[in-house]
Amino acid sequence: MSEKWKKLGEIFRKGREEKGITLLDASLFTNINPSKLKRIEEGDLQDLDAEVYVKSYIKRYAEFLEISSEEMLRMYEEGKNEMTPEETREKKKEKEKGKTQNLILILFLAIGVVLLIFSIFENLELRRTPPAHLISSSKIILNGETVEGEIPLLEGKYTVEAQDEVILRTVSEEWKIKLKKFEVRVLWEK
Repeated sequence: MSEKWKKLGEIFRKGREEKGITLLDASLFTNINPSKLKRIEEGDLQDLDAEVYVKSYIKRYAEFLEISSEEMLRMYEEGKNEMTPEETREKKKEKEKGKTQNLILILFLAIGVVLLIFSIFENLELRRTPPAHLISSSKIILNGETVEGEIPLLEGKYTVEAQDEVILRTVSEEWKIKLKKFEVRVLWEK
């Protein structure tokens, strides 16, 4: 942390305390968040906000406390120049770490979207597959047409005439039907 920024913060704190003003009162009059005013008074200006906002806070706070805003802004600039290369490197590392975390978050979001789209298409595909099948080893009459073998049944009502045993199979059940004539109604479960 810069020595100039510490001195700037002390000037603000002393000026406020001499006037008997609380941080909350100063916040109300300057329209600056009390936690930001506290950081300014501690000289902790690094990453407080975008530089244009920090300068605005310093100017408003100085004018409120009747301190030279030009002097305070000059101290801010000098403090910025005092930043050690190590502090600058740490700041860059923190930014890079934040970018890496954002990229990871974006990657997980992209994977989530892909999985969602995949599940939607799988569900649509499942809806297109017949919910039931009629299976017969001999010819049967299905809604007036002669058919044989495994017949997919989509949603609807079917009239079946058979001479032999017919199997009705769904995804989870199978029934052997020995009736000569029967009706089947197929519906998707919702």
